[in-house]
Amino acid sequence: LIVLAAISSVIWLDSATRLEQQQTQQDLNRVITALSGELVALDRFTNDWAGWDDTYAFIADHNTEYIAANLIDVTLAQSQISTVLYVDLDSQIVYSKTLDLSSKTPLPTSPEWLAYLPALTRDVGLERSVTGLIQLADGRLLVAARPILTSEYIGPRRGTLVMARYLSPEVVQQLEKTS
Repeated sequence: LIVLAAISSVIWLDSATRLEQQQTQQDLNRVITALSGELVALDRFTNDWAGWDDTYAFIADHNTEYIAANLIDVTLAQSQISTVLYVDLDSQIVYSKTLDLSSKTPLPTSPEWLAYLPALTRDVGLERSVTGLIQLADGRLLVAARPILTSEYIGPRRGTLVMARYLSPEVVQQLEKTS
């Protein structure tokens, strides 16, 4: 009886462990799929703004009319954009804006972005973007970087547009619902 109980226990534990591993793998796959979908949407949005004659002109002339007309707190908040960076060809930030999405109020842009700019701007090409997750002191962000081109998506490239969204508890909750 003891031998039978021991064998049953080993079989049951092995089955439970395999079942738990399968569940963990399924949960992980759902999270990866949801994050991938969020990154694709952020990349698409960034691409729309980066391939635009007005953005192409702004990166060259730094006109304040572009900022006043397009980079409105409410517009960025509705689009769930936490940070936007306009970076020139020398990897210098021409313009940046960071928002607290819940209160729709501006925040200082973290100087930590400077450490990420080489990777975000170096690999961006005329038809290539960079997307992923980054970690700043105040949280994790989904990020997308696209070359700044004309509305016809032709160059020469004038810089890189970087847009990011914090993985706030609200965003994580939305991802959990999606997955």
